[in-house]
Amino acid sequence: MHKKFTLIELLVVIAIIGILASLLLPVLGKARKKAQSTVCKNNLKQISMASLIYAEDNNDLAPADLDSGLANTQWPVTLSNLNYLQFNPQNGNSSYHCPQGTPFTKVWESNYALNFRFGRYTDDGTATPWNSHDDLFTIQSNHASSTLFLMDSADTQRWIWSNLTANTLYNLGTGSVARHNNFANLAYLDGHVASLSGTAILSQNGFETDFWMP
Repeated sequence: MHKKFTLIELLVVIAIIGILASLLLPVLGKARKKAQSTVCKNNLKQISMASLIYAEDNNDLAPADLDSGLANTQWPVTLSNLNYLQFNPQNGNSSYHCPQGTPFTKVWESNYALNFRFGRYTDDGTATPWNSHDDLFTIQSNHASSTLFLMDSADTQRWIWSNLTANTLYNLGTGSVARHNNFANLAYLDGHVASLSGTAILSQNGFETDFWMP
């Protein structure tokens, strides 16, 4: 003879399931974010390797924008057009889309940003014409393991600057640089990928430090 559950027993079972779910959901959420961070690191590895190979073929220069005044000349497009790494902003699963980044669909956007030293500013921190590579820094460095090459971008900016603020790092939601549990993923000039806390990044705000200067 089958025993029937009483209403009290049924409520107890439901309560136990609710308690277990409340305990498991945070764990599953953390596991999901960790998996997303791993995907992000893999993206950065692919982009940095493609960019370093590009530099080897182009006088040690990173794939800076070819000309700001023309469409489809941004550095991810340059890598794509020259067959180093495909860039399709409409593909949300591409290497340029971080799982925790701000969604984007435009060619001038990316969830990963190149160190401004390699395409936008000169030695004294002044602006360089975007269609001139004469004064750009090369990837040659005697401290490549500590120099930033690429990093999680602020919002969808494809360049990262040395004048980062706490607002850029923490207060932009999915667009924050430190979007992986207050850590940002970075690719260094020697090709290795790591994570750095937002606090640690804020301490690197001098534009002539080894972190920014090759």
